[in-house]
Amino acid sequence: AAGPPGRPEQLRVVRSESRGLTLEWRASREGPVPETYSLRVDPGAMEDSLEHDGFEMSSGTQMHSVSGLRPNTKYTVRLRAAGPGGESDEAMVVHRTEKEHPAAAAGALYDIAERLHCGMSSAEEVTPAGPPPGGASFFRDAGDPEGCRARCDDSRQCVAFQVKAGDACWLYRRRPREGLLDGPRQDEGW
Repeated sequence: AAGPPGRPEQLRVVRSESRGLTLEWRASREGPVPETYSLRVDPGAMEDSLEHDGFEMSSGTQMHSVSGLRPNTKYTVRLRAAGPGGESDEAMVVHRTEKEHPAAAAGALYDIAERLHCGMSSAEEVTPAGPPPGGASFFRDAGDPEGCRARCDDSRQCVAFQVKAGDACWLYRRRPREGLLDGPRQDEGW
């Protein structure tokens, strides 16, 4: 019977954010091709089973994003390849997530833009986006900053919100780019 796959090679962090990491590695050339990978992230004991991506035959590169992490925290990521013959030895990488955006650290967790839609598109809205009343990015019943802030607090993705006083609230998963808030644009028609 065939033995387990070889240990994953070149495990590294290719993108680092305050609350997430993107990992990249290659399947070992030793032993059989892995069917799955078992991933463990500590602290937090997050475990995940990942399918081997067979479409990347030429490079053999595998990628996976981990979310729900804490800012400025040192994480240990362990990865094993698995197949019918068992699990490989583990590959390991230690990485510290980024610090939170300075504005967030100072207590200003949200950008509040009043009477303008800050040039943000639906692609930047919290998902699932959608027109009222179905979408989770747009609320007619939260037309004041406090109500809109509460909606933003309830969404794990929300980092910015915009209020049209007395009418509606939009939630965004990206902050508006610098400069978009400089020139007031009336919110007529919204």
